[in-house]
Amino acid sequence: MNINKYNPLKRTAVAVFATMALFSCSDWTETESLGIKTPTLEEENSALYEAYINSLNEYKGSEHKVVITKFDNKQSDPSGQGERIAALPDSVDYVILNDADNLNSATVQDMQDIRKKGTRTLFSIDYSVIEKDYKAFIENEGAGETPDNGAETTEGNEGEVEPEVDGFLEFCGQRMDYYLGLYQKYGYDGINVIYSGIDPLALPEADKLQLEARQQLFFGRIEEWKNANANAVLFFEGKPQNLLYDKSLLNKASFIIIPAEDGVNREDLLLAVNMSLVEGVPTDRFIFGVTIPSLTDSKDKTGYFEAQENGKPMYAVKGAALVVISSNDKFVQAGLCISRSQNDYYFGVKSNYKNIKEAISIMNPSPLN
Repeated sequence: MNINKYNPLKRTAVAVFATMALFSCSDWTETESLGIKTPTLEEENSALYEAYINSLNEYKGSEHKVVITKFDNKQSDPSGQGERIAALPDSVDYVILNDADNLNSATVQDMQDIRKKGTRTLFSIDYSVIEKDYKAFIENEGAGETPDNGAETTEGNEGEVEPEVDGFLEFCGQRMDYYLGLYQKYGYDGINVIYSGIDPLALPEADKLQLEARQQLFFGRIEEWKNANANAVLFFEGKPQNLLYDKSLLNKASFIIIPAEDGVNREDLLLAVNMSLVEGVPTDRFIFGVTIPSLTDSKDKTGYFEAQENGKPMYAVKGAALVVISSNDKFVQAGLCISRSQNDYYFGVKSNYKNIKEAISIMNPSPLN
């Protein structure tokens, strides 16, 4: 994996970035209600815009620290730039949409537009969500439709016991058909697979065998999809140490995202990764998962580090960016995955996405930031 700092582009590109700045401010402010349309750089100077796009793609194809953003997209049409993924900083490498289906036309168009800038759009398949849906199915709609969980005596063979049928396997298979179908339905660039689970060593043997069969189906479908879509992007997010499935699958993932939203310092982030350093887990592609603070829940304290900055807690995205560029000889700190990224649109007074832009600049000093 190549994750060294990005070397600045040609000095001629600086003119492109400076010109882009003149256009970006008016493009990203909430002026829709005024009916004012400011010409974009693409409309005013197509040659300069093309040079900018080429520079962006050159940057994203180079050695640099990666920025992944999770975005709480809405199914309804966006009411402003703060609800559009196209307004994210151009230096963002990947966007993960939290609502994968029923995309509005604006979001689908934005996915195509940001792809021209080298930004890829993914969606998540979360094992725990399938488990929760299955539990609800059993308790509600599935009552009386699933096989009895108890062992049964085979008719005509006294004393022989049939193995229990795990209804989850059929249910999970159907859900995987649905989720994997979204990849082509909307033209996504890839999938983020989420699995944390529990430590299999703590399970009784029977439960461990059941979990192994469930993982075999879930990750087996993911691996089949990846093999059939070699150019698609695959991320793993969660706790790789809890995998019973062949961990060589992780070598097919571009990055391993380790959730650390509750972390408040460098030690917390490093501990979260160190716990995943078991045999078979590659060490050259770790991403710290942090979050932007909540806009609505004052009791939610995630999104901050304990370190102080100007008399206030430092934003976790900045603190984590400083961790990414710190020395570490155990594993590669490849970048950040930032949840609730859309919230950062509103935190800057003079600049939208101020904290994400600052994190990018910390990790990748270049004319692009």
